[in-house]
Amino acid sequence: MSIFKRTRKAIEDWLQSDLKDYPKDTRIAVFGAASYARFIAETLPKLGYDNILFTVSYPRFRTLDGLEVMSIWDLEANGVELVLSGSLSNTEGQRDFIREEGGVQLPFLGIANGKTLCVEPREDRCDPARLASLHNRHEGERFYVIANGPSLNETPPEAIADGIRLAANGIVLREGFCPDYYFMIDQVGIDLWESQVLTLEAPVILASHIDGLHQREDSLYRFPVCFSVSDEAIDPYEAGVPVGGTVVNAMMYFAAYMGASEIVIIGLDNNYHGQQTHFSEAYRPKSFPELTDDMKDWWAKRQANGIWATVGVLQKRGVRVMDATAVDNRLGLERCPFHALTGRPS
Repeated sequence: MSIFKRTRKAIEDWLQSDLKDYPKDTRIAVFGAASYARFIAETLPKLGYDNILFTVSYPRFRTLDGLEVMSIWDLEANGVELVLSGSLSNTEGQRDFIREEGGVQLPFLGIANGKTLCVEPREDRCDPARLASLHNRHEGERFYVIANGPSLNETPPEAIADGIRLAANGIVLREGFCPDYYFMIDQVGIDLWESQVLTLEAPVILASHIDGLHQREDSLYRFPVCFSVSDEAIDPYEAGVPVGGTVVNAMMYFAAYMGASEIVIIGLDNNYHGQQTHFSEAYRPKSFPELTDDMKDWWAKRQANGIWATVGVLQKRGVRVMDATAVDNRLGLERCPFHALTGRPS
């Protein structure tokens, strides 16, 4: 069963089980506005529940998919009786947030074991045969997973002469470099870099929920996203592709799927302190809000947990993972000096 079908069934089974004691006219708020939350709201009427709305911390729009969007601070005053988590990976975090920050003491339900389910269950845009064509395409080769931290300027990917180079997101801002495969997992990437991505000669491997890049369909591979996978199989369409807070996980997973014998990571600073958080000052527009140090630490820990989980899956399958990042990124992976890989002097 593909991850799409498995996810839809899991959602319907969860809702039928957890809502069996709630009357059909229960006023229900779905916390979140992303794809998974929207699918929950679409599924509830099929089960007979039609008194539904969305809730978020600070609404930027009044309606979504024809339903009202309400602030968490307004829930109890407007007769909401139950809140459903719109998160697959952080149900407890959502619950604690609305209770501690919003003072909301309503019943709060979330799906169990959601990390291995697809974050976009609404529409299957993937082509299984196309994804399968990548399997073992570069069997036995070394892969480079190229992140976008500031230390990338100390380990220039342009110096890599061998192997398969995977890179993502704002790497398109780097003049004179084109990866062998380009990745994107967030919709915001289209807003920031669509024009540059459209000029790439490399194939684009794109999360299925992202809209845009229609001109690239001839060299586009869409994949389903989840937060983590089991170590039983590496199969993008059936099991999903883990992201765990960073596109690096997706690139490592695809490297293994394409036949990597070993993976070398560069530019993965996993440290967001300081003024410059990426290799280019133009990476994040000045209009983007600055993260607090606490948020930066939280994000680094979240990424580290996702990376360790993915590396564990790959190592069990005999894929060696090395880290040639030029700074201590607190990941504890096997280290590899970059100059030894390129023949450049240290």
